[in-house]
Amino acid sequence: MQQVIRKLRNSHIARIHAIALGTAILVWSIYGEWTGLYGLHFIGYDYTFFYYAFQTVIHHGTVAELYDIHAQHAFLKSYGYPVIRYDQYVYPPQFAVLFSFLGWLPFRVSMWTWISANVLAYGLGVFFTTRVIFSKVTPEGGLLIGFVVLIMTPFHIDAGVGNVNSLIFCMISLSFYLMYRANRPLWAGVPIAVAIICKVTPIAILVLFVLRRRWKPNLSAIGTLVLVSLISVSVFGFDTITVYLHRFLSFGHTSMKNGPAPYNQSLIGVLEMFVSHHALTLSTRLQYDCFFAVSLIIGLLVLVISRKKDLSPAVEFSLASFIPLIFSPLVEQMHLMLAIPAILSVIQAAMTFFKNKNVKPGVLLFGVGVVAIVLLSLPATFALNEVVRRFPSLYFVHTQMWLAMAILVPAVLWLGMRRGDETTRFGLRFLPGESVRN
Repeated sequence: MQQVIRKLRNSHIARIHAIALGTAILVWSIYGEWTGLYGLHFIGYDYTFFYYAFQTVIHHGTVAELYDIHAQHAFLKSYGYPVIRYDQYVYPPQFAVLFSFLGWLPFRVSMWTWISANVLAYGLGVFFTTRVIFSKVTPEGGLLIGFVVLIMTPFHIDAGVGNVNSLIFCMISLSFYLMYRANRPLWAGVPIAVAIICKVTPIAILVLFVLRRRWKPNLSAIGTLVLVSLISVSVFGFDTITVYLHRFLSFGHTSMKNGPAPYNQSLIGVLEMFVSHHALTLSTRLQYDCFFAVSLIIGLLVLVISRKKDLSPAVEFSLASFIPLIFSPLVEQMHLMLAIPAILSVIQAAMTFFKNKNVKPGVLLFGVGVVAIVLLSLPATFALNEVVRRFPSLYFVHTQMWLAMAILVPAVLWLGMRRGDETTRFGLRFLPGESVRN
């Protein structure tokens, strides 16, 4: 494998052809995805819910008005968007308050400002991720990473509809950059707090920090959350937090009514897909039992791994970014951009195995990384959509994003279970000057 890469690197013509082919695939894929979203009138669809929330803050609305689904749907219609029955604003009131300044802009200007900011946040997230995982990135490696992250379906869905996952990815990546590259653990909690304000599920990362005895990031995260929550209370009243917590579980239940996979790429969504097509006979209770059993097993493994003093930054980072997905019964396709740290980590480990002439684990890890990239890519999404359109009986191929998670999570857990000396040998190690003061 190293010889093949070396030959490609040394071949000027091969490099030009590879760049030309990659550019053509990217342009074709991105054009196809965004014209598809435009044709469905989904450009900025999710952001319209955010804009409604910002308007509620600006016009001194109540927390009840903030979560009024009927008012939200009427707001969508006023901007010409389709109404999907169970879609609604489900984000914390702190999010509406923190970004309410965007509500002062005209809708289209505000929407494109948000989408542009999300694209920038995604790029910064990739930069922080590579800085944490790789000690050095060659120009060829940078181009390859750029191609991989730009062809990801989750990113383009998220950016196109104007959701918030790119910002969350950026904040998680920034947190680990501050811990391992900038050696600023106290500041590392602030981006995690912003991620939690955007969506509650990253709060699970704070549990990992507790297990890892990362006290400084937790302290700054909690302090930031308290500060923004107090500001939100001053806007919406003292019942703001209690009202949201009371509705939180019902939000998830309502959103899951949008259907199983391909919408919901969690284990529950996949099982529900097979049940709905009569390929499995499982009650809803048994589906949740399976989900909780798998979550418990993974949780116990994470607990064991998190207690390791020599756990590598790449593995800890990959686990942290995956935790909000692993333990969630609802995983939308756009959420899978949080798999990027795991993909880059397993490929980095594979290349180091090849370098150390340890071929078998290198091939396995490299295969996991490549398969995950293919499954999450726009060409694969287009191809599988066409397959299901022509052959409805092959509906099960629409579980490709869950499958990417299903192969990446065991790979990351396996890397985390390796002995410290083995971890250092294949290169997933602390980078120079990166001892972390908790």
